[in-house]
Amino acid sequence: MMASLATLVNNSSSFFGKKAETTNGLDILKKTNILNEGLHENVKILIKGKIIYTTQLSKTFYICTLECLDIMCNTKNVDVIIKGEDKVIFFKDYVKKNNALNDNDNNNNNNNNNTNNNQEIIIGGFVEILRDDFKTPVIHAIFVNHISLKTKEIYNEINEAILDIDIDIDTNKSNTKNNRQSIRVDESPFKKNKNIKSSSISNNNNIKNNVNNQKNKKKWKRKIISTTTTTTTTNNKSRLSSSKKSHWKPKKNERRAAKFVNFLIAEFGYDYLKKGIILDIAGGKGEVAFESSIRRGLQTVVIDPRPVKTTKKQIQQLKFRLESQLKLTNGLKISPLARFLYHKRYAAKEINSIQGWFYEDFATNDQSEIDLIENASILIGLHPDSATDAIMKVAIRYSKPFAIVPCCVFPTQFPKRRLPNGQSVQTYDDFCEYIRNIVGKNANGTYKVEENELEFEGRNKVFFYHGPSSSSRIR
Repeated sequence: MMASLATLVNNSSSFFGKKAETTNGLDILKKTNILNEGLHENVKILIKGKIIYTTQLSKTFYICTLECLDIMCNTKNVDVIIKGEDKVIFFKDYVKKNNALNDNDNNNNNNNNNTNNNQEIIIGGFVEILRDDFKTPVIHAIFVNHISLKTKEIYNEINEAILDIDIDIDTNKSNTKNNRQSIRVDESPFKKNKNIKSSSISNNNNIKNNVNNQKNKKKWKRKIISTTTTTTTTNNKSRLSSSKKSHWKPKKNERRAAKFVNFLIAEFGYDYLKKGIILDIAGGKGEVAFESSIRRGLQTVVIDPRPVKTTKKQIQQLKFRLESQLKLTNGLKISPLARFLYHKRYAAKEINSIQGWFYEDFATNDQSEIDLIENASILIGLHPDSATDAIMKVAIRYSKPFAIVPCCVFPTQFPKRRLPNGQSVQTYDDFCEYIRNIVGKNANGTYKVEENELEFEGRNKVFFYHGPSSSSRIR
């Protein structure tokens, strides 16, 4: 399995820097054999081979399969992932110019290709171990034939429209301070004429024209903003409209469900969460469950009195998964990554839900509720509101881990909450202190309930507990 990574280039250390070492196939075999599933950005290798299969699933996601020879001269297929729209455009252009792909690839609508007479290319990148039955390794491309996918020259080659933009290689952000599109305010047809006095607007026709001018003036401002921001980053948008406050605002809490699920996987481990059911309490429309169940394959059950609903964005993602399965069909016999994506990552899944309330006495008498809690790997809640106490107390009663992001306090609904000093819980800070002390402290004085912050706006503190046995803790 790992022998497919054995064909290496001896000068890898000169490109990757001091951290990368020139190595041979046996060393790579040993290193990748001990790797866990997931991304390993610190493990970087080089492979050399012929491209025998390609497919582009989206503008930012491109896959190619290299046919390589291992140290025993056996043919092995290694999958390479190219992520990022600019990198995908450059990679496709590069391999085309260097005869790494046949001409018939350009005529294929799905960008799928099975070629045999291609030139060998060298691809370098870091390793990802797939969560399949064979722990298959794939390469995330960083460069091809000693040309980095992050250099300024590459960006200039792939898109002439950004030739005048300085690229910061370290942060990968555009510096357009001195290279914005020039739009003069004097060019506006709605600029106020100083020679016309305000008293000149005296009849109805002039009033109507003035109203129309105001409407067109707003359209002109939007045109200026949209034209100017085509060559600027998000950070520069606020500067462009600093003189006038814009009527639109950036979306808040974007992808907060995904960030919460990413935290759960990082803190508790994918393998542990997969052992049981994730109970998403007060999960609402099922945004967290969609991220954990549909996108990451973790069995999740939503408990909420409201029914689970699919948003337009989620429908688009489901459509993408179905379209991707069609594109991957031709590569099932060639590409291990294509098989993994087709059968596991993009396989049809559903969100299970139970419409009902979750109280502190949940799973006390009803055997079906008891079985549900006992089979759970963790109890979670993203802004669960009045179900926050119930999540913690039911999890503690059954010695289960929990993770919650509290929001509303509801002091009148829960007057019996008390802090260690005997005071009632009235504010959000009081609520956080109450949650920290819900289980108590360790012998060294630290809280058993730990906390962290998620990267989204609003109340983003996450409190989590690994349980008395700490079996969910990544060691």
